[in-house]
Amino acid sequence: MIRRAKIESMRDMPAKSLGTQGIALLGGLLLGACTTVGPDFKRPEVPWLAAWSGGSLESLASVQQGNRRGQIEEWWRNFNDPVLARLIAEALRLNPNVRTAGIRILEARAQLGIAGSTLYPQVQQVTGEILRVREQVSGGPATSFSVYNAGLGIGWELDFWGKFRRTIESADAGYFVSIAQYDDVQVLMAAQVSSLYCSIRTLEARLQIAHENAALQKRSLEISERLFRSGNHSELDVQQAKA
Repeated sequence: MIRRAKIESMRDMPAKSLGTQGIALLGGLLLGACTTVGPDFKRPEVPWLAAWSGGSLESLASVQQGNRRGQIEEWWRNFNDPVLARLIAEALRLNPNVRTAGIRILEARAQLGIAGSTLYPQVQQVTGEILRVREQVSGGPATSFSVYNAGLGIGWELDFWGKFRRTIESADAGYFVSIAQYDDVQVLMAAQVSSLYCSIRTLEARLQIAHENAALQKRSLEISERLFRSGNHSELDVQQAKA
């Protein structure tokens, strides 16, 4: 009997090892299937942007959060005009387009969080029920009892073909696109305010020059009239000064 048991155990060993190898092979195949399909994103080559740098063309790893960023964004401070700086700050704070672009960043970040949650188990259904029964028998004591019931459904879909990971990549890219659009709107708003402010300042300077020129012409008319009365100028000179 002992010898027979040894023979049977020796026969079972190859079968067990074969099953273990099969499970390991199946696990390797499943892990190998968990890959992303489709080509990876590559930045397109734009020849006319080869000489440009910074902004959205600069990698996130090379962006320095500091004085350099402030100098690039707040270029209008180089004019040393406090009125211009105050107008641009007010426009960036109150303009509806800038505020909408800022809210888009929050929306894109929320969508990125939703896309990332697809890699984890999802709660599909939560149920709860309470049943309370009370019975009154004539001539006897009242009886009552309660029944509690709760249920929870969770689903988890494995990302075999990388569908969820591609969705996360897309949401991540959309998040950074919203940041770039917010920066673009800020740059555009600052440029529009600066352009309008420069136009107003130019018009004020022209008005000042016009007033000074009018004062000089008035003084020239007075001189021409005095010279005409003294006989040193003709009436034509006076009429030209009046014109």
